[in-house]
Amino acid sequence: MRASVKNSLQVSTIDCDYLVSALPAPLLRRIPITPALSAPQHDAIARLKYGRATKTLLQFSRPFWRLKGRARAFGSPLSWGAVWDGNEEQRGRAGILSLMAGGSASDATDTTLQRNGPSALARELDWLGSSRADLLGHHHTSWGADPWARGGYAHFDPAFDPSLRVWLARPSGRLFFAGEHTSFDGQGYMNGAIQSGRRAAAEVAAVHASE
Repeated sequence: MRASVKNSLQVSTIDCDYLVSALPAPLLRRIPITPALSAPQHDAIARLKYGRATKTLLQFSRPFWRLKGRARAFGSPLSWGAVWDGNEEQRGRAGILSLMAGGSASDATDTTLQRNGPSALARELDWLGSSRADLLGHHHTSWGADPWARGGYAHFDPAFDPSLRVWLARPSGRLFFAGEHTSFDGQGYMNGAIQSGRRAAAEVAAVHASE
């Protein structure tokens, strides 16, 4: 089989025995596939919607949220969404808070950052004690605005036919599919993406062994 890869104005053709696509559905449905996918598989990819999601990392001069008896993670319906201690394997006096906002909260986080900057988002966390530390830096990702993602995670809304879900992961000849949207056990999470990659690799190995 062949895959055409476009880099700027240059198109390269790759000859391969198998191809694993981990593209999210909004990107996959923009790519021509020949021969065409079966009707139910095409419909599954075409109809799948994605939720809005924004992740922000705020680095403070000290981890003011670490108090005895206080939780390290919080969820809310507010503009900043969920917040947790994001310091796995981090050293030094500074501390990082991770914020994840979905849906309307994602829009609210984006608006706050665009209009007033990360300090405004930090002030919304004063209930945790953010005013007792300096904001040193931040990093912000809005997956809906990312041209290589076009959404944060697959969203199976009431209009999506449940019977089509199995087609998201079903191989089509030598073309295999991975990604969180193809996972049943971990959909929407990194572990689902990893599980799907292992599953796709096993499918390739099984086909190769049978030839």
